[in-house]
Amino acid sequence: MRRLLYHISLMMFVFSCFELKTQAQFLPEIPEEQFIMHTDRDLYIAGEELWFDATNILPPKDDNLQSKVLYVELYNRELQPVVREKFGLTNGHFSGGLTLPDGLQTDYYFLRVYTQLLRNYPPEFYPPLKITVINPELPVQKTGKQNNTSTWLPSQDSLSPSPQELSSSDFNVEINESIEKVKLEITTSDSVFEILQNQELHITFMNAYGNKKQTFQFPLKTQRQAEVFDLTPGLYFYRITDLLAKVYYTSALVVNSVEDINCEIALDKKVYKQGEAVHLTVVPDSLSQFLSYAVSVVKKGTVLNTDDLYQELLQRPDQVNISKVISLPADKQKQVLENYVGKHPDLIRDLFDKKSGQVEMKYIPETRAATISGVVLDQNTSQPLNNVPVFLSELDDYSRVHLFRTKENGGFSFPLYNLSGVQNLYLSTLDKEESQREIKIVSDFTNDYLPVNAGYPVMDTAQRTMLEQLYLNYQLSDYTFRPVKEQQSYNYYSLFGFLNPNITIRLADYIDLPDMETVINEIVPFVRAKKRKGHFAISVFDDKLQMEYQKPLILIDNIPVDDVADLMKISPALVQEIRVINRIYYLGDFLLQGVVMIHTKEGRFGGISIPDDAVFIKYKTLSSQTSFIPVQGGEDTFRNVLFWSSGNMPADLPTTFAFYTSQHLSEYDIIFNGITTEGIEFECRKSFKVEK
Repeated sequence: MRRLLYHISLMMFVFSCFELKTQAQFLPEIPEEQFIMHTDRDLYIAGEELWFDATNILPPKDDNLQSKVLYVELYNRELQPVVREKFGLTNGHFSGGLTLPDGLQTDYYFLRVYTQLLRNYPPEFYPPLKITVINPELPVQKTGKQNNTSTWLPSQDSLSPSPQELSSSDFNVEINESIEKVKLEITTSDSVFEILQNQELHITFMNAYGNKKQTFQFPLKTQRQAEVFDLTPGLYFYRITDLLAKVYYTSALVVNSVEDINCEIALDKKVYKQGEAVHLTVVPDSLSQFLSYAVSVVKKGTVLNTDDLYQELLQRPDQVNISKVISLPADKQKQVLENYVGKHPDLIRDLFDKKSGQVEMKYIPETRAATISGVVLDQNTSQPLNNVPVFLSELDDYSRVHLFRTKENGGFSFPLYNLSGVQNLYLSTLDKEESQREIKIVSDFTNDYLPVNAGYPVMDTAQRTMLEQLYLNYQLSDYTFRPVKEQQSYNYYSLFGFLNPNITIRLADYIDLPDMETVINEIVPFVRAKKRKGHFAISVFDDKLQMEYQKPLILIDNIPVDDVADLMKISPALVQEIRVINRIYYLGDFLLQGVVMIHTKEGRFGGISIPDDAVFIKYKTLSSQTSFIPVQGGEDTFRNVLFWSSGNMPADLPTTFAFYTSQHLSEYDIIFNGITTEGIEFECRKSFKVEK
């Protein structure tokens, strides 16, 4: 019993991260999933709901090959996660809310999304969005040294040309009338042209995600010449080199910026009364296909305007966030991108110079459901064990069990269908041998982060007034509004477990019997307990095939029994029921010779010995999806967010949305973000006022 209590005390223990390395499974160098994320705003009060939308812009042709689980993390400047959740993806898309903890102190925080597939790649492939959280009770606490916040902008002085170097004034990038072509105009000084004339130069474009690389060749024939290149829309870094890969120039550009997509928000008026209905129509011009959209109506000042965003990106060039950069005018885009290139030369160089090849798949893509993975090792040699049956049971549901035979690398994985919240799981191996075994569980969330280079929030007097209003609205709305969490419906095609036993015996229906041997032999049909040479064994008789099975699977409270002698020591007074399947039962690719399931009244395994390799773990599965509830007409509410909606864009355009204003008198911003089937983001905005 002491041993049992010891193992139960380990249920909250989290095993150290163990990378599941495979021997023959590889992925392309560039991930085939890429998520774009939008939030309802940039500024929040601690405790509020953060609404967000995430879309995979590289969906596979076969939906069965697409990740079904999205990992969402909010972390602080110390790279410590403060919120971690898992959500189900539908066709590569998720829309919902994330509750910010009440105890967050005032500071910048970083929100990112990824999948198990993306975990096989560096965190640069799933960069975060930065948000600001304000907590009047926990102001900014500056710790350590502040990072350098100076900006870098290329200039003639800082990049004066030499015989082996060209400056920013030697190159000028323009986008012509065709949005799919880039016109690169090259101008060189006399000295540079004298050295490089007629030399074959290479220009290589690499998109910001590193998954589109195109190289073109051209000779420098004149001091001023123009070259036109076909590029798909997106954000690109580019560099010019010679045949020996000598780099002369590196910069960045946006093909098909927000100015190329006409998006208009139409309102029925500019000023509304408290509690009045608002109807808005979004009309994206000449675009017929969309992956997704997100529209938010928020208090003015909670989303950075163009000027503030421009200054933010210049002062804090932590990483290039495409959705933010693309929302800027072309001239400011250029400055921000050149600033980023100058601040991160090593990162840009690595982006271009990385070797082509394949990436070892350490983490198994979750293409069916939330999946727990691990490896079975020899405890003495730490070598992986092949062909070992691993048993998993869901302790909160006495009908669901799973079996998996380890691969050559000792790895196993169990998709956990139709589960939500934190689940109590049990894992162990079957068919014990002389070698001692150890089960290692792969950590579900990653601990790899991009370095944070961010100052601290600074608010002027006008912003303080706005923050007071935000905080007051949050306090008032807390009494009238709670986001609704709804469990998502999943249409998974398979369930595992013993749902229809042939025999069910409830011990309360029978007289008290002295021991389990008597119980099994006297009142449980087709099951026999035998003792030979001092050892107990249980057999199951198949009355249809007239066969006796000597090695049935025996479970007590959903965990397998290794030693039948332990089972015989249990007092019948502790047992609630016994269920039996006296047939051959197929579980996955396993053939079970009958199943005997014993359930105790308290579900504590009856005091049997727990195997040394057993693992009890509390495992986070999918979180419930939060649904936004808009203000209803006549409600006396105060809110910072009047409306949020996101999802797949309807085919029939224009799109109309309707909502009601709250009682708060303020100016509000409408922000519409869209993503085309080509992966191009665009944004349009409009404002209105609420007056008495």
